[in-house]
Amino acid sequence: ALLDDGSGYVRYSWSTGSLEPTITVAEAGTYSVIVTDTSGCQGEATYNLRVNAIPEPIISGKGEICPDEMIALGTEQSYVSYEWSNGSQDSTIEVNESGFYSVQVIDENGCEGMGNFNVREGAVPVIDLQGDSVLCEGGQVQMGVGGGFATIRWSTGEGGTSIDIFEPGVYTVTVTNEAECLQSKSFNIRQVARPVANAGPDLKADCTEPALALNSSGSSI
Repeated sequence: ALLDDGSGYVRYSWSTGSLEPTITVAEAGTYSVIVTDTSGCQGEATYNLRVNAIPEPIISGKGEICPDEMIALGTEQSYVSYEWSNGSQDSTIEVNESGFYSVQVIDENGCEGMGNFNVREGAVPVIDLQGDSVLCEGGQVQMGVGGGFATIRWSTGEGGTSIDIFEPGVYTVTVTNEAECLQSKSFNIRQVARPVANAGPDLKADCTEPALALNSSGSSI
C-alpha cells in the first residue's frame, strides 16, 4: 500500500524511519508521519492500515456428471464479480461436460481470488437381469438385478433387488448408482399353459392278467 501525506512540506519523518514524502508498506499496522512546513510548524498524521484477506472461492456442485446431464456450479460465498473459465460472468453456471472449471472473483474490497473444481465423468450403471422369463399359468417367477445400486425401482412400484411376478407382461426396472446416473431396462414375461397329462382310457384289470400298460402318448403340453 502506498501512503502519501501530500506535498508542500519541507520535511517528512515517518514512523518507519523514512524521510520521503511517500512510503510503500506491505504489512498491516499503524503508521504515522510528522511533517514540517516552510514556517517550521509541525503536524502529525496517523494511518491505520488493514490488510484484507485474498478471497478463496469454494465451488460447490455435483462432482460427477452423467451422459446427457446438465449440472450447476456455483460458489458458496457471494462476490462482487465473477469470471468463469467458460466465459460466463454469472454467479452460477450450468455445464454438460466433465473437466476442470475455474472462477476468478473480486470481493467488496477489490481483492481478487480464484477457485477450481473438477467434474468427473460418471459411469452409467449396468443392469444384469437374473430370473426366468417364462411364467407357468397360475404360478410365479422371480426377477432380480443384484446389488450395488444406490436406488432400484420396478414398474410395479416396488423397490429392492428382486420382485415376484404373477402376471405376464412387460416390466421395467430403473436403477441409479452413487453418481446418480440412471439406467432403465425392460423385459417381457411370457405365460405358458400348464401341461395336461393323458394316460389313455380307463382299463379294467383282468384277475388272470393283473399287469396293465399305461402310456401318456395322448398327453398335451
